[in-house]
Amino acid sequence: MNVAAFDRLAEASSAFLTSLRHVLREAAFDDVFLGSCESIAPNQPDVLRVDLVRWHLRRREGAAAVLARLFAYGDAVEGDRAERVFGASLLRESIELGLVDLRDGNVRALFRMVPVEGLHVLSDDLTSDGDPVMGPGRTTQTLLAALPPQLTGDLLDVGCGAGTVALVGAARGARVVAVDISSRAVAMTQFNARLNDVACDARIGDLTAPARGERFDWIVSQPPFVASPDAEATTFLHGGRRGDELLLRLLSEIPPLLGERGRALVLADLPDVGAPWARRVVQHLGTGGSLGVLVSFGGVVDADMLAIQLGAFASSSTGRFADRIVAYRAHLADVGVERTLHALIDVRRSDVAFAAERRWERFGGVSASEFEVAWRGAELASRSEEALGASRLQLPNGARIRVDRDPVSERVAIRLEASTVRHELSEGAAAVLETIVACNSVSEALLEVLPQDAPRALVEEAFRLVRSLLVSGALIPSGR
Repeated sequence: MNVAAFDRLAEASSAFLTSLRHVLREAAFDDVFLGSCESIAPNQPDVLRVDLVRWHLRRREGAAAVLARLFAYGDAVEGDRAERVFGASLLRESIELGLVDLRDGNVRALFRMVPVEGLHVLSDDLTSDGDPVMGPGRTTQTLLAALPPQLTGDLLDVGCGAGTVALVGAARGARVVAVDISSRAVAMTQFNARLNDVACDARIGDLTAPARGERFDWIVSQPPFVASPDAEATTFLHGGRRGDELLLRLLSEIPPLLGERGRALVLADLPDVGAPWARRVVQHLGTGGSLGVLVSFGGVVDADMLAIQLGAFASSSTGRFADRIVAYRAHLADVGVERTLHALIDVRRSDVAFAAERRWERFGGVSASEFEVAWRGAELASRSEEALGASRLQLPNGARIRVDRDPVSERVAIRLEASTVRHELSEGAAAVLETIVACNSVSEALLEVLPQDAPRALVEEAFRLVRSLLVSGALIPSGR
């Protein structure tokens, strides 16, 4: 099935969009309702779970269930039920504009449309042929969660797709420029901006080219990062043969666009190639002033599971699905990718240049303020001994130390309960951590735990420990 024609819908009148917006909001087709649908057989490929979700929705009453069937799960809805939700006039115009189709008494949506933070974002069915435009995905929430709930200044969304992050950024207060190489994606972003009554300057071009010469307070991107077999490439999905080629080119274009206090957030799945990714990011950023880089990892996917996930984009046919899984797995082996790392790359103007990596158990539930604290910790860890020694550190908010000692190895497993941090430390390192938390500064704590005439090498080792605890999140800069 090819992507649906978009020309007529792109020219929809303001009156039509206002009526459609009213229906979507009055029906309470929102994040909460969609979340209840996504809780059905979670974490399974859509090809395996969609029919089950449709079955549940058919048993529910209310307009939200009808809209979810149509726009989120591609189900056919009885014409009379659709008319009760839309109204006869709006349904007729939706058919004329090509938003939905009426056949054999049933209404089907020709596009996907889902709620995101009070907005509704229209996009293509990603299983369609003809280079579909991507809307909100399961990982989009990580990028949105990393942005503060209130934004000021100018924001650039690179590879905007249907405009999800751009429109949320605008709704949060930023002045937004959204760019994409796909003319269909730009047209869809413009449509979604009109539908949601938010301002967005959408431009067509390769990566950051349409914004060249401008400066931004925020740059956000979720570039295509999937390894692409030789004969296949989909704009929203594939980032090169290994999956990171487009990402690395994007990184090289970021520094000239960052404002005086600019920040870039890039979400991607990175091939685990052995070398530290923070170092690779710095190499591709090049010389663009003093920049700090924190690469946060929120999960690992091995090549077998990755092939299964990618196969879901092939076809709903079981046989075709299986063939695609094997083909993707063979390609991953050919390019040397045995696992990928789910990562958020945070690049900022900083008076001290550094590159650090932070591992979370997962990104789910991590807030913008927690990402901010992680950055502050990594930045402080890169400063001089004098600056670090004068600082006061604490455990993450709400965390408690739980110590499990292995009597054989004499290692200590420290779990910071109510946080996402787990460490294995020696008895001595655990004592340093507990002393630092109790003292007014790092220097005061080290005076307590180190011998009075401690050799320089031991002092340096102690500071290395403190730096590692900061970068990992076991300690954070104190707010006191």
